[in-house]
Amino acid sequence: MSYSTEEMKGRIHIRIAEITIAIEWEDRNLHCVLHPVYQPFSSNGKSDIVLRLREGTQHVTAGKRVFDCAPVWRLYRGNGNWVITLFADKREPHAERVMVLNPSLRRGELYVKRPPHDSPFIVDPFHGPTAELLMVHYLAQGKGILLHSCGIELDGKGILFAGHSGAGKSTMAQLWKGGGSIPILSDDRIIVRKKNGAFWMYGTPWHGEGKFASPHGCPLDKIYFIRHANENRIRKTGEIEAISRLLTYSFPPYWDKRGMRFILDFLTDLGTSVPCRQLGFHPDRGIIPFIRSID
Repeated sequence: MSYSTEEMKGRIHIRIAEITIAIEWEDRNLHCVLHPVYQPFSSNGKSDIVLRLREGTQHVTAGKRVFDCAPVWRLYRGNGNWVITLFADKREPHAERVMVLNPSLRRGELYVKRPPHDSPFIVDPFHGPTAELLMVHYLAQGKGILLHSCGIELDGKGILFAGHSGAGKSTMAQLWKGGGSIPILSDDRIIVRKKNGAFWMYGTPWHGEGKFASPHGCPLDKIYFIRHANENRIRKTGEIEAISRLLTYSFPPYWDKRGMRFILDFLTDLGTSVPCRQLGFHPDRGIIPFIRSID
């Protein structure tokens, strides 16, 4: 697997949903790399979030535990900061890392553990769920939300197909891929934000089985809550049901009261402003003219 590498002592930028994250480092023995899935999201310019890369997770004091998602990650509050610990996989004991973020979530430090006998020290700063967790926290500060969904751009307008694992998001993406030159933003994770009074959807690097991951965005036009069915059929949803389902398919910050208030208000606005429908679909290309025929 190939990586894109920058010179030691420098910066790497990625841009997701018009939010730019910069990784900075000073250690001359350290090489920072981007995994291939993040390469289309590589960017330059002004940073919204800056993380300084540092060696040695053992130097971090976590503080009070406020959320536990073991064995993947835990969240602490210490000295007014957010502290996220990401656990090492047993097969990768040196993948352990700690993020320390200031209250605004705009500045922080990313501590990583050096594998034994590695010189130079090569680091993938977004290994595992590092970037996704950072984005979930940051979006909840009045910026938007991450949804478990497939997203396509059809005639310049965005369509979301939301659902849990197994609902058919990757299948839906593959069907649209085979049905013509339809841009597919993601088959598993979509970010929704509000811009100039309108909702927009954006692709992310966090793909599903189909490995669709695009850095592009477009105005959001419709939302479908999908499931597999013997035939294509659709029904409208009421506003309360739509909002409830959107919450189910979101990644809300349960540990953050202020963030939760924003997310609930945002989903209420989204569920009452954008048409939402239930969609049972048969997994063949007949779904494409079916969706096109819906007003």
